[in-house]
Amino acid sequence: METESKRKAIYDFLVAYLTEHGFPPSVKEIKEATGIKSTSSVHFHLQTMADMGIIELPFPGSARAIRIPGYQFVRRNDCGEQREE
Repeated sequence: METESKRKAIYDFLVAYLTEHGFPPSVKEIKEATGIKSTSSVHFHLQTMADMGIIELPFPGSARAIRIPGYQFVRRNDCGEQREE
């Protein structure tokens, strides 16, 4: 898988995961979902994507601190009510 397609796979997974769960996936979950071989490669791609402005890493070193500019994810509680994240 070439670099650009890896980043696209990461981005698509982030959007899908955030939409479903309301919080970002772990680096390990990204690795497993995209078929990337190591967590260090995932970290490299995430940092590159942040440098490009595709995603935001507001808290460096935090496992689940990933934001996607322009997206506001809403999670539903058990009663079906919306709750902004």
